[in-house]
Amino acid sequence: MKRFLSAMAASVAILGSAAHAANPRLFVPVTFDAGSDVPDAVRNECGVDYKLQEEAARQLKGHDKAWEPTETLDGSVIRLTILTVKAGAAGAMSGAKSLSARVELIENGKVQHTTVMHASAYSVPLLTFKSTCTILDKATRGLAKRVAQWARNPDKTFKDDDEVAGEPAAAVSPASQASSADR
Repeated sequence: MKRFLSAMAASVAILGSAAHAANPRLFVPVTFDAGSDVPDAVRNECGVDYKLQEEAARQLKGHDKAWEPTETLDGSVIRLTILTVKAGAAGAMSGAKSLSARVELIENGKVQHTTVMHASAYSVPLLTFKSTCTILDKATRGLAKRVAQWARNPDKTFKDDDEVAGEPAAAVSPASQASSADR
């Protein structure tokens, strides 16, 4: 019986490490799309690209201490490109803040799956005052969490809970994204 339990534990450990090895690595740095709609003040002061990169890396890493981001497109890689950041006017009184990003799953340099994801956040006026950057940080965390979930299951279409855009994240076939593979 001990031999059987020992063999089962070893096989579970091997399968568990294989499952973690399948987690894609994050391509760094996270960038803004050339045609992105991002106010200069937000781009320069909030560091949304860096914060999305750090949070996505944390979410993708999970509990695997050996996981690291990458600067190459070798293996299984997630590439994030920020498309829009909607910040309205400054502060909490100006409504929700949101961002959207193109998320690509790349296998050995070739785009396999791509989607556009949105996230939004807001502060409750009169109860708390938060800066635009603080509110965008919250949206960034939500987007990074969704990216990690999608990275583990890219064939699934996740419902997008963006309160501003109100449209679901749409999975796009690699064939229709040929131009993104050329980047």
